[in-house]
Amino acid sequence: VDESWATELIFKPGEARIRLLQWLFSRLEPTIEEMLDHQAIESSGRGDSRLQTLLFIASSLGLCQSHDIELIKGTCPASKQKVFMNILIDIVCTLDQSQKEGSDQLEKKFASNCLLLDKICHQENLQQAFLTNINLFPYDLTNITRGSESASVTEKDYKDLLASASNISDQLVERQKQLAQLKNSYTPCEYDMNKIRPILRRLKLTLSTLAQIMAGFSHCYETEIKTWCQKPSPKLSDLGLVVKRVDNLLSHFTQTLNNIATIKESYEKLSTEDIPPIDQQIAAVQKLDQVRQSVDILEKSIARLLSQ
Repeated sequence: VDESWATELIFKPGEARIRLLQWLFSRLEPTIEEMLDHQAIESSGRGDSRLQTLLFIASSLGLCQSHDIELIKGTCPASKQKVFMNILIDIVCTLDQSQKEGSDQLEKKFASNCLLLDKICHQENLQQAFLTNINLFPYDLTNITRGSESASVTEKDYKDLLASASNISDQLVERQKQLAQLKNSYTPCEYDMNKIRPILRRLKLTLSTLAQIMAGFSHCYETEIKTWCQKPSPKLSDLGLVVKRVDNLLSHFTQTLNNIATIKESYEKLSTEDIPPIDQQIAAVQKLDQVRQSVDILEKSIARLLSQ
C-alpha cells in the first residue's frame, strides 16, 4: 500500500476518513455500524449527524473530549490526529489479537499480569497505598494550612461555628412556619381537565419545537460557529480614526455646499423679479404727493376749527 495514500486517507478530511472511523469503531462493537449507518439514523427519526455520533462514541471511550468535533472531522492539527488514530488502532489491534489467541492465551496473559502485580506489591510499600488518613483538600490548600499558625481550630472559632449553626436553625424554623402559613392560606381550586388538556398538548408541542431548535443551534454552534469563536480577536489599526475624521470633514463640506446653493437660488429669485416701469413709479410718487397735500389741508382745517 502506498504510504501517501494511507496518510491522505487518515489525515485528510472527507467522506473516506469518516468511513474509516466508522469501520474502526464497528470493529470494537458490531452494533455500532448499524447505529452509524446514515439510513438507520434517518429511519429512527433522530437529527444527529454521523459526526456527532462518532464524537459521542469517541468521547465515551475516553479518546477525546465531548467538544472535539474538529478531531472527528479531521481539521485539527496533524499531531493531535496522529495520537488519536494511534490509540484507536492499538485498541482495535489488541481486541482482534485477543479474539484470535483464544482462551489459553488469555489465561497465560492473566497469569503474567498476576506475577507483575505480585512483583509490584513486593517492591512498593503497601501501607502508603492503604492509609486510613485520607486528605481530601487540594494540594495548594494543604500547603497553606500547614504553613499558617491560624489554621488550628480554637475555642473562639468553635463558639462562632455553634452560633452560626444556631442562627441557621432559627431561620429554618421561621421559614417552615411561613411555608405552613402559605399552605393554610392557599385553597386549591378545581380545574376542568377538558380545558386543560388542549393547553397541555399545545405546551408539549411548543416544548418539543423548542428542544429541536436548541438541538439544531447546538449542532450548528459545535460544527460552524465555535471554530470562529475560538480565534483571536483582530488587531485594529489607527486607520479607522483617520477615516472617521475624513468623513466628518466631508459631511461639513457637503453641508456648506448646500448652504451656498440655497443662497444662490435666493439671489437668482430676487434678481429675476419684475421691476415696474418708470412712468408707474412717477405716477405713484405724484399720488403720494397729492395724498400728503390733502392731509395738510385737513390738518389746517382741523386747527382752524379748534381755534374758533
